Amino acid sequence: MVGVSVAVDVGIDLLLFDQFRWTNVLSVAACGIAIVLVNRWMHDA
Repeated sequence: MVGVSVAVDVGIDLLLFDQFRWTNVLSVAACGIAIVLVNRWMHDA
């Protein structure tokens, strides 16, 4: 379980340190998913 704690600590440090970059990554991922869903919906409709 020590590895899990270390992984969580490192993840939090990276999240805080690279907050803006991660926000950009999540935004791009969300846009990509939305585009895929819209394309599928348009294709089915």
